Amino acid sequence: MTSITEKEKVEIAQEENKEAKEKSTGSPSKPVNKVILKSFAAHTQREGAGFIVNRPIGFSRNLSDKEADPFLLLDELGYVLHCKKKKDPKHYEKGEFEGAPWHPHRGFDTVMYLKDRVIMKTIIKKFLKNRGYGTHQDSMYVKETSFVSFFFFFVYLFMIGTLGPGDCQWMTAGKGIIHDEGRDHPGGMLHGFQLWVNLPKSQKMCDPKYQTITAKNFAFVEVNKGVKVKAIAGSVSNMSGNDKALVTSPIKPIQPINYFDYSLEPNSSFVHTISQAEELTTVIVYVYNGKGHFADGGISGSDSETDKEKKWVSVSRKQTLYLGKGDSIEFKSAEKEKLEFLLLVGKPTKEVGFFATFA
Repeated sequence: MTSITEKEKVEIAQEENKEAKEKSTGSPSKPVNKVILKSFAAHTQREGAGFIVNRPIGFSRNLSDKEADPFLLLDELGYVLHCKKKKDPKHYEKGEFEGAPWHPHRGFDTVMYLKDRVIMKTIIKKFLKNRGYGTHQDSMYVKETSFVSFFFFFVYLFMIGTLGPGDCQWMTAGKGIIHDEGRDHPGGMLHGFQLWVNLPKSQKMCDPKYQTITAKNFAFVEVNKGVKVKAIAGSVSNMSGNDKALVTSPIKPIQPINYFDYSLEPNSSFVHTISQAEELTTVIVYVYNGKGHFADGGISGSDSETDKEKKWVSVSRKQTLYLGKGDSIEFKSAEKEKLEFLLLVGKPTKEVGFFATFA
């Protein structure tokens, strides 16, 4: 793992920006790229009933809780342990993916985002103070059934959701939820990500809720030649300074975060500007496929003068970057290889997290 003091890198970036302003003719200066404070590879471990995950965020292994705040955990699932005998490491035989049997959560959001040709079923239970009986089938094929407990006057609510390729399940655990994930996988492709987002103290005991956003409702959008992005949460704007959104997610999280999936064709580049409106100071990149480069400070954009002194950090699969101060993130794919990564941007809760039975 490599590190450098934030102060040194910010001073370099500020000096470069100052020189650019002195050379300018009065036009607004370009934004400064965020500095790279940490670079490390995600570790691999078993999770749930024994399936394998790559974990770039979680339990203070490479990033402290304060550094990752509000993100509690990020897991990449779908890569089996003994994949050398397989043509594709994301391919499972029927019954090979064990899933995660019944387990509880409380006080945060879990976000399941699935990728290539995936089928995953989740079953959710929650307790609510209510009475009545009903069955509901909505347009997202989520079956909800409730029945009365005559002794405790609670509703026991089951929700069964099946996710396909490109779908996202956003679940707010709130005051408590129990669910079962993925044990009925029929075999075939499986690749996805689960993100945990902490909720502020004022929202930790909110009512649990669940929503599925299908792939057709937030598809990949081309934002530059050879560059596509899916906005799972938040908006992607251009760097012209007019804050015009190129793509916006339909999801509105309780805790302000941005969550993007970028896909670059070989020899492509883009500058992602960071919103300054909601104090989104935590920025983490996780590369899940391909190779490329990220600018380490310096002036954003491509021209002969700024590119001469710009520093680039090479990245490949499982590489994780923790970024510091700056206005934007500049990146490019390798000349002959794609680059695909997740970009997480969040507002810290600045509250102490606590892991217990409901976690």
